[in-house]
Amino acid sequence: MSSTALRNRVAFGSIVLVGALGLTACNSSDTTVTNSSSSTSSSTSSSAPSTSSETSSSSTESSTESSTSTESSSSSTESSTTSQSPSSSATSGSTAETPRGTTMKFNESAVIKESGKTFRLTVKEVQVAPESIYSQKNLDKSKGTVYYLRYDVSPIEADGSFYPSSVNGLWLYPTFTQGQTAKRMYGSTDDCKSSSGKLEVGQTGSGCNIYQITGETSKTATYANSSHRITWE
Repeated sequence: MSSTALRNRVAFGSIVLVGALGLTACNSSDTTVTNSSSSTSSSTSSSAPSTSSETSSSSTESSTESSTSTESSSSSTESSTTSQSPSSSATSGSTAETPRGTTMKFNESAVIKESGKTFRLTVKEVQVAPESIYSQKNLDKSKGTVYYLRYDVSPIEADGSFYPSSVNGLWLYPTFTQGQTAKRMYGSTDDCKSSSGKLEVGQTGSGCNIYQITGETSKTATYANSSHRITWE
């Protein structure tokens, strides 16, 4: 399956809405996000001009590295605290890469190798955001439910600097099904912030990413790109 993914940005207070989860990334005027049990195809509802693109994927997917500048810019809105002591759940265990297709429980850790980095990722929960977020951030609730996805991450090997935001937020997302539309929102809220300090090998940082998804409630999380497809439930 092939699909075009576009990341659109629209500023809402401290949050920027970005279209987003899908197969190959390239610039386009319109897209639609869909997902199925075996693959994720994506698109954005296109209310704003394209600035950059980034994707999540499955068995027939390809991935891109165009997320660097956007991911880095989001760290400016994140909290500055970083855990300086290793978290047992995020740093212990095997360093062997977690096989594609693995299903895990929340608070279990997967080992992921991506773009010169190897890290242990522990997805903690997918939480429906409080009702107040729609008025606080001027969000249209008819365009989907807002979710917080919380995780811990610890680098095992890193080619260059590693931050919690080094985990690609368009490859890690609340699982959605065919016909749903999913969008990543950059920024933070008072109850959803990520640590922004640089992580050394063995240190752990926490992340909280924000998404808006139409349709049925998302209760699981997926990390998916050309090499991985891991689910937490």
